[in-house]
Amino acid sequence: MTLPNVTDVQIPVQTPTTLREQTRAVARVLRSDSHVLPLLVAAALFSECHQTILTFLNQLQYVRCAIPTAAMGYLYILMTVIGLLAARSHKLTARLGEPRSMTLLLLAGCAACLLLTLTANAVLSVLGLAVLKAAFSLFNPILLTIENRRITGGNRASILSVYAILMDCVAVGTSLTFGWAADSGVANAMLLGAGFCFAALGLYGYWAHTEGEKKYDSRGNKG
Repeated sequence: MTLPNVTDVQIPVQTPTTLREQTRAVARVLRSDSHVLPLLVAAALFSECHQTILTFLNQLQYVRCAIPTAAMGYLYILMTVIGLLAARSHKLTARLGEPRSMTLLLLAGCAACLLLTLTANAVLSVLGLAVLKAAFSLFNPILLTIENRRITGGNRASILSVYAILMDCVAVGTSLTFGWAADSGVANAMLLGAGFCFAALGLYGYWAHTEGEKKYDSRGNKG
C-alpha cells in the first residue's frame, strides 16, 4: 500500500536512550512530520481506554454486576480469545477500507463504554467489554500498518520508538484521570472512557481529512 509522498518520512533519528535524547528525537520527528500527532494521540487515547478498562476497571464492573469471583477467570479467557480477532483486521479493511474501518472501530469503542456506564447487568457488561476488546484488537493492526507505511528509509525502528514515546506521554495523563474518575465510581470511569473514545474519533477524523486518507481504497490505491 502506498500513500502520497507528503506522508513519506525520512528523519535522521537515532534510537533514543536517555531522557535528553528522547526529547530531542521527539522534537525532530514533530518538526519533520507534525501531521502525525493527531493520529498518535487518537491511538493513545483508545489504547489506554482499552488497557485501563480491560485490565483494571473490568474487575470493578464485575463486582458492580454481582458476577461471582469464580466466573471472572472464564471471562478473562473469553477476552483473550476475542483478542485473537486481530488476525482478521485485514478482512475488515478489505471490505470497508482503512478510514471507514478505523471510524467504525472507534465508534464501537464509544458505544461499548457508554453501555458499561449505563448498565449494571452482567450480560450487558460482558457484551460491552467484549465489544471494546474486539474493537481495539482489530484497530491496532491497522494502526501499525499506517505507522509503518508513513516511514521510509533505514531508521524505521527509531521513528516507531519516538511514536511510542509520544503515545506514552498521553498515557500518563489518561491513567491519572482514570484513577481520579474511578475513585468517584466505576460508572464515572466508564463515562470518561467514552469521552476518550469520542475524542479519539474526532482526532482520527481530522487526521484522515488533512492527510487525504479518504482518497485511498483498502489496497492503498488512489480512488
